[in-house]
Amino acid sequence: MESAAPVRDAAPVSSESLASVQGKIFDWAGLRHVAANLGVASLFFLALYSHARHYGGFTDLMWMIGAGLMGVLSLVRVEPKAALISPSSIVATTFMMVTPLLMKAEPHLEVNKILSGCGTTLVVMGTIISEGSRIYLGRHFGLLPANRGVVSGGPFAVVRHPIYLGWIVLSLGFVLVYPTTFNVTLLAVTLPFMVWRIDLEEQLLRRDPAYAAYCKTTLYRILPLIY
Repeated sequence: MESAAPVRDAAPVSSESLASVQGKIFDWAGLRHVAANLGVASLFFLALYSHARHYGGFTDLMWMIGAGLMGVLSLVRVEPKAALISPSSIVATTFMMVTPLLMKAEPHLEVNKILSGCGTTLVVMGTIISEGSRIYLGRHFGLLPANRGVVSGGPFAVVRHPIYLGWIVLSLGFVLVYPTTFNVTLLAVTLPFMVWRIDLEEQLLRRDPAYAAYCKTTLYRILPLIY
């Protein structure tokens, strides 16, 4: 008969080794990042669905395209190097993003044709500026103020926040096409929160020497020669 091979005692596993193994199995940071991306994307897809239910024509289509693209980009965002998560940043971002999504198309509203035509033109221009900038920004897109890497080329060489510029032009055009008191009020409420969020974001980004150098070459935030 063959003799049984000797059985050796397994080496004890330290708590540090166990924690390391668990960390590799459960990438909690990665899971939180995925969950955050899904949460942000769901907000834009819900806005897209809401506008689709009350579709009002071409300008509403442009609005839906923006919400859909932002939803897709939210799913593939890179993890930030640094982020500002505070009551101020949450309030500023929430009002800046959610308030304009509440604007409503009114297909049966009687509007001057010239005013409506100007509004439609602004909607197209704003969509091109904002969506083109988002596509150029790619996976660096985010909601809360964060540093996902400095993007300084393309439209970002003209102003530091071209997406906001496009959004202002788009929203102004939407209001001209559907000039209800409700839509005008939402636009007026959104603007100060946008400026507040930009201030918070730049306070964070200026800690990065690359962004500080970028600000020296691209002087204006949204409007050249103005702001």
